[in-house]
Amino acid sequence: MYLRCKYAGAVASLVLGWAVLGAAQQPSLVRPSKPFTVEISSIPAKIYSELDKSRVDMGQVFAVPKLKGYSEGTLPASYTLLFYKTRKWYAVAPSLRVCVYDVVPPGRMGCDDPINVLLMSPPKASANTKITALGEETVGGVRCTVERLTSSDPNVAPPGGLKMWVSKDLGIVVKAEGRGPDGKPMTLVSLDSVTLGKADPKLFVPPAYCQYAAGSAPPCK
Repeated sequence: MYLRCKYAGAVASLVLGWAVLGAAQQPSLVRPSKPFTVEISSIPAKIYSELDKSRVDMGQVFAVPKLKGYSEGTLPASYTLLFYKTRKWYAVAPSLRVCVYDVVPPGRMGCDDPINVLLMSPPKASANTKITALGEETVGGVRCTVERLTSSDPNVAPPGGLKMWVSKDLGIVVKAEGRGPDGKPMTLVSLDSVTLGKADPKLFVPPAYCQYAAGSAPPCK
């Protein structure tokens, strides 16, 4: 059982360790005004976001680097749950029949929220950041405002800036394009499918075998 719990801890750390654009993320809660489901095939992941809770499914088995106490290889499909009101965070590996949960301190909610970890919230204009509206387009199934983002701060945008497709309803970047180190255009964010509306309530019911594990929720970095 000890080994299985250690393995679940590795799953928990990895599930919320993927960041689409880490430098542009800020550890503050982004709370969309409408419930929705979004797929990201490049990770792969599926996110169910509602006003008081969220779930991240990591899809199929994916490759991971060597971890302390583990050999290089793969981890099974897993998912996390986060309930905003109770601040309970769950990490579940169904094939191992393992589930651990923790209570997230209020100041860390932004770090554990999958909206912040796996999705990119739109940057705001400031003294060193300029946003130019380019029009509107439908991307990933939702209507978006197309914007050009330029900034003297490399933590906000890379040299050459970013072109973003922003869903105003959801408050997230549905697509973002920039240039790589070689100067060639590259897609940085691309959400394959966005569906508005609530998900099946059963997806938010933790397994009966969940065990409390203090400190298992990933810390802010």
